[in-house]
Amino acid sequence: MVSEDSVLVWESGSKLEKFNQQISLPITYSRKQQEQFIAEVTPEIYTGLYQILESEGVKIETIKEVLTMWTSGKSRQRESLKNAWQLVIEYSSNITLEAQALRALIVTRAQRWELLASYLQIPRPSAFRLYRGFDLMNQHFSSERRTEIVRDTVNDWCSGRTEPRVYPHSNLASWGLTLEATEPFRRTELGLIYQADIPFAATLADKWIDDSGFLLIPQELEVVVLNPRLGIEIQSRHIRVVFQNTVYNQSKVSHL
Repeated sequence: MVSEDSVLVWESGSKLEKFNQQISLPITYSRKQQEQFIAEVTPEIYTGLYQILESEGVKIETIKEVLTMWTSGKSRQRESLKNAWQLVIEYSSNITLEAQALRALIVTRAQRWELLASYLQIPRPSAFRLYRGFDLMNQHFSSERRTEIVRDTVNDWCSGRTEPRVYPHSNLASWGLTLEATEPFRRTELGLIYQADIPFAATLADKWIDDSGFLLIPQELEVVVLNPRLGIEIQSRHIRVVFQNTVYNQSKVSHL
């Protein structure tokens, strides 16, 4: 269980938000213009992040190309990304450029965050409070399995159960920092909306040290979460159920 004091909760006016505003430019700017701007505004961060990544022997351009796969919307690219990650976790000797880039991101992640935390004079988070929608109808689940997931959640609401359950989760998915990020998932026939404090070690990339012009056009991702083999543990009280375009939570359990 992650201590509440160590969880990064997105707050308006925080040092992280001000930093993000400082380095963000309109999406109409080219990548070259964006990088030039950041190099001038935060030279120590810009240079430091690149040096740490390049110490792993992977070209920055390769890492940038891999990161764009999260936002391309192309299923083939996302599948390629997942295959590359599988090579990383299996310590495969048949490593691809994509897998090398992912491995560089994960092994330098803590060091790069320490650099940013020192610059902003904030502690490095041990977890992020994140939100994610999950469309149960758009998964390879039987109707029985969908019903079971929803029934268990509602039963937990009624009983007051506090032990977390294992919920399904898409690997290498980008989670949002606010509940508003789940808006598209509120218009589904049957789905779930998650709130979870994701441990730092279970994240692969985020908008501060990987996005915002350092590696991508600004704010294309929030926080990329790795998938535990069996799913992700969340307390049911932090789950919202979407049924026929209506969102229900524990306080509305009597209406279900």
